[in-house]
Amino acid sequence: NSVNWLSLRKGFSRASVRATQVGISMHSGNRFKLCPYEKRRALCCELLTNGEALKVCPGVSDAEMGLVARLLKDLENHKPGGTTRIKETGVVDVLSELADTKCVVSTDSWPIHAASGLGVKTIGLYIVTSPVTWGGGADSCLAVESAHLGRCDKFDSGLGFCRNGYMECPLIERDGDGIEIVDVLRTGGWR
Repeated sequence: NSVNWLSLRKGFSRASVRATQVGISMHSGNRFKLCPYEKRRALCCELLTNGEALKVCPGVSDAEMGLVARLLKDLENHKPGGTTRIKETGVVDVLSELADTKCVVSTDSWPIHAASGLGVKTIGLYIVTSPVTWGGGADSCLAVESAHLGRCDKFDSGLGFCRNGYMECPLIERDGDGIEIVDVLRTGGWR
């Protein structure tokens, strides 16, 4: 099924002026695209400490749902009441929730592209994919690119992603994903 973004966008009431929460998505579509849990938790804690309210997307896989549950528990311990969970799991319901955020932070996966398509400001974490090819770089779609892409001998610039075929990239396992919390905070995308 192809998605007609213009029709979908008209169906959602986008209220960015009154939106008060930052959307956080743990979905990655693949394990080697996943931002490490500790970094994601630290970023969320920093946002909460700075007065932001968070809205966390549900996971798609059992592993992602487990990470979401763990994140919500950790964030509640950090700042009680600062985080809500999107309970719906259907694409249209999640899109409706994302449409009512002031910004969405996610790895390069469907939530970031869907939110951007709805006119929501986004911060994309591009760990094994290129923001030039996959949608980062516009004023409303800020990109934080991993240093991994410059080191990867399996990076296909034509396709814009690492073609290593692994579920977990040995370079990322050895050297880290190359994205730091300060890189994400510097974008200021939720302001």
